[in-house]
Amino acid sequence: MPKKIKRKESRKGKRIAPPQQIQSTPNYDLEPPVFCFRYLDKTHGLDRCDKDEKAALASTLYKLSQLSWKQQTLSTPSWSRIRNN
Repeated sequence: MPKKIKRKESRKGKRIAPPQQIQSTPNYDLEPPVFCFRYLDKTHGLDRCDKDEKAALASTLYKLSQLSWKQQTLSTPSWSRIRNN
């Protein structure tokens, strides 16, 4: 008669526990944009802008920073609608 294989004793309580709190991914549509000039093309960069163009850029970026991505896409179908007032 063949011998039976012995089973290992189960070790209760040795399982990996889930994290206490699962962090959800933020909804970026509700976040304001983050601006970066890191990849700005040198041939079309700020060095080629005059003082008024630089001021208009800063003003536009400030206005955009006050809106979430969702607000921007719903209220401004194109960048040309943002005026420097």
